[in-house]
Amino acid sequence: MFSIVVLGSLSAIGGLSACSGGKDATAPDTGGGGTTPTVTTVDVFTPGLVFSPAFVTITVGSTVRYNITGVAHDVTFSTVTGAPASIPVTSNQNVSRTFNTKGTFPYDCRTHPGMSGSVTVQ
Repeated sequence: MFSIVVLGSLSAIGGLSACSGGKDATAPDTGGGGTTPTVTTVDVFTPGLVFSPAFVTITVGSTVRYNITGVAHDVTFSTVTGAPASIPVTSNQNVSRTFNTKGTFPYDCRTHPGMSGSVTVQ
């Protein structure tokens, strides 16, 4: 079982998530009443040939930390305005990307066709 830890508050989402029909990880929306939502870090794991969770939702300025372990993977973002730099093929590394633009940013592991996910920034 893998868990997602959102810094600033503890949030666990159990289970593995394949590229379709998986669970979403959402950073907590602590905004309201005109306050700024909390900037957080969300972890995405690579247990085998999936991103877990495959789909995450975060606030502007938040970070996604890709925990690439075991088999080598890359994280190649689609060419979308505001997308962060892609992550080259790597293994046994944690690589973070901060998202400063609202939108949806799909990505794939080009090394393993069908392994994909996306980050939605609100």
